[in-house]
Formats: sequence, structure tokens, C-alpha cells
Amino acid sequence: MPAAPATAPAVEAVDLVRRHRQGDTVVAALRGVSLTVAPGELVAVVGPSGSGKSTLLHLLAGVDLPDAGSVVVAGVAVHLLSEDARAALRRRAIGLVFQGCNLVPLLTALENVALPLLLDGTPRSQAQARARAALAAVGLAARAQHLPDRLSGGEAQRAAVARALVAAPPLVLADEPTGSLDAASADGVLALLRGAAAGGAAVLLVTHDPRAAAYADRIVRLADGLVVAATGEAGACAALAS
Repeated sequence: MPAAPATAPAVEAVDLVRRHRQGDTVVAALRGVSLTVAPGELVAVVGPSGSGKSTLLHLLAGVDLPDAGSVVVAGVAVHLLSEDARAALRRRAIGLVFQGCNLVPLLTALENVALPLLLDGTPRSQAQARARAALAAVGLAARAQHLPDRLSGGEAQRAAVARALVAAPPLVLADEPTGSLDAASADGVLALLRGAAAGGAAVLLVTHDPRAAAYADRIVRLADGLVVAATGEAGACAALAS
């Protein structure tokens, strides 16, 4: 009997190169980075400031384009898409958790979480029902009608996670989601991302926080725009200390 085919990656990046111009100087933010994340896997990308972590996340999300290399999400070559097509792919296949939450200040928590569904054409009643369920899942059912400035930092970040997960995307990308949170709030957010991976999503977490990286199945370390180390869960502490 032939072996069952391997599960296709949720995201695959190959030989990514990204350069930024600073005055007359060209700086290589990424210098040939390759990375694959499978469905159900939580991967932490760590490294010092300026190592290329956020640049990598932006390329995987199609927010920015590489100067060389390729990005494939859910079987779609992101780097070949138009800007509008990349935005549509993000709505349907990628959940983004931004550093600082990026909630729309004039919308309630419920409206913020429902927004990606509404933008993708989901009827309002269905979008709001799914948003309420997502807020309940993160413990914010009672805060659904509050504007972002009435939420604590931990509540706002949980709302941002609910917004990222409401469409059950196959890929979740989180940029420093615990950076400004206390330990209890950070653990709550990380448990939600861990739960998304347990439900079958591929989750990539960019972080400086060793506590956050400890939730990962695999840790990838960047330095100077290159992958310099990768390890499984058993080697996490050594990778973070190196």
C-alpha cells in the first residue's frame, strides 16, 4: 500500500530576500530565508531587533513583497498576486494579530471582530453572530459593546486575537502579541493561539518573549536577515539562551 501523502504546508517561504533603502544605503532585511509551517503547528520566530522578524511576517502576510524568493499560502503564490488579490487572501486565509492590537477606535469590540467577515461579504447577522461567539471564546462576551478605549490592554489584545480567528483561517500570524501585557494576560493570549493550532491552524508567532516562545512546537532564530538556528520543543531553552 503506498504511503499517505504528507500534509501540504499552510505557508511555505523559499529564499526570501528583502532590501530596504535608507538614504543612499541599501540594507538587506532578509538575505535568503526559507520557512515552512504545517497545519496544526505553532512556530515562534525569535531574534534581536533588526534581525528581520517583522519583515518576514509582513512578507508571509502579503503586506509587503520580496525582492526575490517566493511565498505560498494555502496553495496560492502570494508574491505573484495583485495588491487587491493579496488583501482578499488575507481576509479569507490569514488571521493577523498586530503588535498594539490595531483595533478600529470608533468601532465596538463586536464590530471590530465582525469587520473581516463583513468586508468579505458575510451577511451582517451572520457576521455578528460569529463575532459574538469569538468574543465569548476569549472571555469578552460582556465587553462586546465597549469601544477599544474602554478595554484594558489584555482585553484589547484578546479582542484582536478573536478578530484574527473569527474566520477560522488556516494561517495565523502574530507580531509580538504579548509585548505590552502582564503575565496573566499574556498567558491568556498565548493559550488562545495554542488553541488555534490545536484546532488545525498554522500559527507563526514573532516574539522577543521567552515565555511566548515556550508555547511553540518549534523555534526559529533569525540574525542579520538569516535563519541561524531552528529547534524543536525539547531544545527551546537552549535556543533562546544562545
